[in-house]
Amino acid sequence: MKKTFYILLLFVLFSFNSKGNNNQWQVLGNMPHSVSGGEAIALDSFIVVLGGNFDSLGMPVNFIQIYHPHSQSWVFAGQMVESRCGFVADIYSDSVIIACGGIWYPTINLFSLEMWDFGNPITNPSHIYNHDVNFGRVNFTGHVYNDDLYVIGGLNSPALGDSLLLPYIAEYNIPSARITNTNNTIYPTGFLPYHQMSAMSGVDIFIFGGTILGVINEIFKYCADFDFIFNLYC
Repeated sequence: MKKTFYILLLFVLFSFNSKGNNNQWQVLGNMPHSVSGGEAIALDSFIVVLGGNFDSLGMPVNFIQIYHPHSQSWVFAGQMVESRCGFVADIYSDSVIIACGGIWYPTINLFSLEMWDFGNPITNPSHIYNHDVNFGRVNFTGHVYNDDLYVIGGLNSPALGDSLLLPYIAEYNIPSARITNTNNTIYPTGFLPYHQMSAMSGVDIFIFGGTILGVINEIFKYCADFDFIFNLYC
């Protein structure tokens, strides 16, 4: 009887220990080219890591790195046209849209949007798709919805200074390559929060936190279908 009890006790303890291990964080290796302030996007069975700051000097790079979770292996997949950090990347059709971000020196592509065909990166490498002054932002947030890219908040690119006045939200239509709507309902032009976080659910973009003269505690919702923004709650 005692033997049966001890076997049962060991089985229970082993079960709890197994469950605990499954819920713990795991280190799955190291990045060959470690960065901060880049963007990561899940594509099919792999993850793409774009740009970011490469060293302690805080200088952005143009790396395109691919991580395969199943084999825990890395592939250096190419380069963006410009080195960027604090930017937005999202999926559009078979491509990745790479918008704005910290380009730290004056260049013709300071206000640029790139497009990278992840389905055929060899014959269609990352290229500049269009230029628009609304892309001169860093540490902002944004999403692609249908054919539109929404850029939200952020600071002027360090290469610009504070002279450029940008709307809080700019709606950029990708096929026509033009700004189709702007919104300053919450924040006036040129007075924008940065380091905000956002998530898209259906047609709604939920915007959290950020900072502007202190940390923001409001939560906002922007409806991409109706171009209407309002305060949900504090």
